[in-house]
Amino acid sequence: GVLANIGMLVYVKYTSFFVSLLNGWFGWSLKAAPGLSPVWMIGLSFYTLMAVGYLVDVYRGVSPAEKSPVKCALFLSFFPQVVSGPISRSGNLMHQMNRVHRYDYALVNQGLRQMLWGYFKKLVVSENAAAILKLAFASPGSYNGFQLLVSALLYAVQLYADFSGYSDIALGAARCLGFKLPDNFRRPYGARSIGEFWDRWHISLSSWLRDYLYIPLGGSRRGVARTCANTLIVFLVSGLWHGAGLTFLVWGGLHGLYNVVSRLTKPLRLAVNRLTRLNRCKKLHHFLQRAMTFCMVAFAWIFFRADSLDQALLFISRLPLRLGQTL
Repeated sequence: GVLANIGMLVYVKYTSFFVSLLNGWFGWSLKAAPGLSPVWMIGLSFYTLMAVGYLVDVYRGVSPAEKSPVKCALFLSFFPQVVSGPISRSGNLMHQMNRVHRYDYALVNQGLRQMLWGYFKKLVVSENAAAILKLAFASPGSYNGFQLLVSALLYAVQLYADFSGYSDIALGAARCLGFKLPDNFRRPYGARSIGEFWDRWHISLSSWLRDYLYIPLGGSRRGVARTCANTLIVFLVSGLWHGAGLTFLVWGGLHGLYNVVSRLTKPLRLAVNRLTRLNRCKKLHHFLQRAMTFCMVAFAWIFFRADSLDQALLFISRLPLRLGQTL
């Protein structure tokens, strides 16, 4: 069942990507299999993770198998979350589907307010920012370093407003119906480390990758080298899951590298804090940690947004030189 679900995702979403890589690396002239209608792509990535999670939970005995095909299909394709999450677990959402739901004014009020906040993020903040960023990322060679730096920082805001806005709409719509979906964002740009960032950003995906990939690979139980390798694998998979392109692999690899370096340098950073006594000034220390984490995340977002590696590298190459000239 797991192979069937992942196989469908790979066929629909990644066949052309892998074929183009093989042709580029080895000079082959392979042709991708005939593609399916774009309708097949709607929600497929999220549907696949929910289906795989459900199968594994049933196999492990964490959740009972649902005997009703209708309820199982409803769980896998629950409309508020099927397009962009959050990724629910069978133990939470399936349990709620077996309860009777009646109209509740308080819940509808809460849900509509959350949906309104989500629409504000998407339509007012994200859409207007996206119109500006489209120009900067389409032709980074036409802008100076300062403009590109502002664009990179603005994209971090735009992406958060877009994704968390949709999550608010999904959570609010489900709330109106009496369902409670898992929170997907908790002020991620207030994180003081990359690890904490992933505890706050796309929480349902992070926890899914931890429980169904990182821990089965061995987690952090088999030594430092194995832990670092598992971390890199998880983030590379995360990058590829977000999109079929080398830019997404680089983005995922960067976050994996961030986490590995953070783990390996922890003793050194603690020693520096003791020597400088920076940890005695907690407000300054926390501010510097948040600023550094945000800058690292914003830098990686450049690859996430760029249409190609060449475009991303051109964008980055113009930052230091042009910024110095501007200042």
